[in-house]
Amino acid sequence: MEELLLLREVEPQHRVQPVEDAPEVGRAVRRRPLGSGLVDQAVEYAGEVEDLLVRAAHRRERVVAGERAPPAGDVERRLADAVNETVTAGGNLVIPAFAVGRAQDVLFRLNRLVRAARVPRLLTFVDSPMATSVTQLYRRHTDDLAPALAEAFGRGESPFDAPGLTFVRAVEQSKALNQLRGSAVISAGAGMCNGGRIKHHLVANIERAESTVLFVGYQARGTLGRQIVDGVDPVRILGEPRAVRARIERIEEFSAHGDREALVAWVRDAPARPRRAHVVHGEPGAAEALVGALAEIGVDAEAAR
Repeated sequence: MEELLLLREVEPQHRVQPVEDAPEVGRAVRRRPLGSGLVDQAVEYAGEVEDLLVRAAHRRERVVAGERAPPAGDVERRLADAVNETVTAGGNLVIPAFAVGRAQDVLFRLNRLVRAARVPRLLTFVDSPMATSVTQLYRRHTDDLAPALAEAFGRGESPFDAPGLTFVRAVEQSKALNQLRGSAVISAGAGMCNGGRIKHHLVANIERAESTVLFVGYQARGTLGRQIVDGVDPVRILGEPRAVRARIERIEEFSAHGDREALVAWVRDAPARPRRAHVVHGEPGAAEALVGALAEIGVDAEAAR
């Protein structure tokens, strides 16, 4: 079997990345045979490979149809709006968040908003054992963090040790969050709402007009999260239909992946382009659009079936 290079992702420039990489550098692994199996070795892609596997950008359909990803400049403004509107209404801000990277990025930005007095300081809960463990890694490896985050630690402004912030591991503590009165921020896994503790927080809040459910990640077709953002009402959660009365918001700019334009630019500007590209891990429309865009720069591309 030939070696394959898998382009995992190209980070958007606005991301608070856990490890400092130049935004134009894609993270990739070189996959090669080892015995009866395969082994992956992390590399910086230089284009010296025959086959390249590329993850299709899976933003909202309007991006797939040919538009660029939305600008990143108003991420914190929109987050502040979501917090302040929810506090005014007297509800909770419930955030389905992916445990690695996304949950920490949200905390970083919330902490900046609090310090700038753009939002009130609220009780904030990260209800995810995995996110809790990952955050501990961030604390232990501050030298490897992106500059903005490393500088916050250097000033003694760790977003992971802010007043009012609690990391939740125990199941009983998680259940108790749904007895809170007043406003709080509850970030819980899973990011697409198909499992995990977020379902219980949705049950407690989705029928409350004063609460907000804020999506900060892509919602794949067939997931509960996709149903909610698509306006399905009622939605079935934990076996029961639930009326959707909470405000449903989404901030696409939190996406952890570059859009189609970023992926194509990354391949185009590589020192040596691959001869073939296999587009994988994307919805059909996104995959076909990326195939077409790669073909325009002279790369023989096909979408996985």
